[in-house]
Amino acid sequence: MFKRFVYIGAENAFERGAIGTHMRGIVNAFHNSGNFRITFIGGKYHDEINDGGINADEIHILPVKRSSSMAGRMAACLRYSYSIIKTLKKIMRDGSDFYVYTRYSLYTTPVILTFLKKHGIKTIVEYNDVTTDVLLFEKNLKHAYSAGKFIRTSNLTIKTIQKLEAYSFKKTDLIVTMTEGLRRYIHSLTPNANVIVAHNATDIANINYTRGVDKNALREKLNLSSQYFYICYLGTITWWDGLGTLLEAMALLKHFNDIRLIMIGYGADLKLVQDTVKTLGLTDRVVFYPAMPFKQAFDYLIASDLAPVIKLIDTYEYTPIKYYEAMASATPIIANDILYINEVGKYRWGKVLPHPPTAKHMADAIEHFYNMRDSLDLMKDEILNYAETFHTWDRRAESVISAINEMSH
Repeated sequence: MFKRFVYIGAENAFERGAIGTHMRGIVNAFHNSGNFRITFIGGKYHDEINDGGINADEIHILPVKRSSSMAGRMAACLRYSYSIIKTLKKIMRDGSDFYVYTRYSLYTTPVILTFLKKHGIKTIVEYNDVTTDVLLFEKNLKHAYSAGKFIRTSNLTIKTIQKLEAYSFKKTDLIVTMTEGLRRYIHSLTPNANVIVAHNATDIANINYTRGVDKNALREKLNLSSQYFYICYLGTITWWDGLGTLLEAMALLKHFNDIRLIMIGYGADLKLVQDTVKTLGLTDRVVFYPAMPFKQAFDYLIASDLAPVIKLIDTYEYTPIKYYEAMASATPIIANDILYINEVGKYRWGKVLPHPPTAKHMADAIEHFYNMRDSLDLMKDEILNYAETFHTWDRRAESVISAINEMSH
């Protein structure tokens, strides 16, 4: 008998970045398991819905309004929360039991969990980002736009944020998080919380797609030169992803006329990054592309020679989705020495830098792979086989489903 599984997208579920990829991976993996009837509730702007990327038996599309102000965003989130609750009430009317799975959001999750707990509905929450960790990092940057501005001007202090998190953790039947560091953080707020660790992952469909791609033909299609060595950064443009260090490394490599950096994405620090490119004299070496649907962006990653996965914050360790997307694209990786992502140092297609890395560290790593550029394509099957064996959403879902089954007894 199928269990009913209701996945709720966060208030920013229309984003094209990691949140969307994460959502699609979880929903499709549960669908692929054959154990669940999937109901998806999400924002109307989500590209993964529009292009048919979500495998769900039932889809509810709710209005989500964007706002440039913090007050406007909070109001929009509350409206979204109550739209979700109205939809859940409709689902409850058919009398069938179901689980609710959602990614933690500071603005919507506490409201939704209060309703679900009251009605005895089992809940699973993904908690993968410590909000205050990012806020404190941004607070120390003069350029900080969103998070830094937020912590300086909002009445939602760190203590209040943690109280909301602790409240939510107490209302949740199962918390899924991606590192042991995050598990420790959750238990510091709620000692009795039921927490399992399940890393981020990639879609087996991405791996299979890469297997069938001819890299030279793809470069021609994307209008990328076959003579250049391409580094590809795909993701949200944020300073804590080491982008300043990466650009300084590019400046140290100016004597190589055929190295280019592709940056695909958007974010609060985009203008800072663009200004830094001009200051360092890299305008002919760095190519910016706006945020685009994942399938399109993934082609650029496959067509590239190297993917940097750097984190300047390491308080709770990380397993960023861009790390697994790089594997699924068969692109060699440079990462800094943070637990989990430093596993690539064991393989010839990975290079681990000290934490935090300097521009010289990064330039040396780039030059290492540049000198191997004629043999990088020979690593393709090795990288893809590793990703398929250890890091697919389907494999990740197995451990989560096991925890759900234990929760049910």
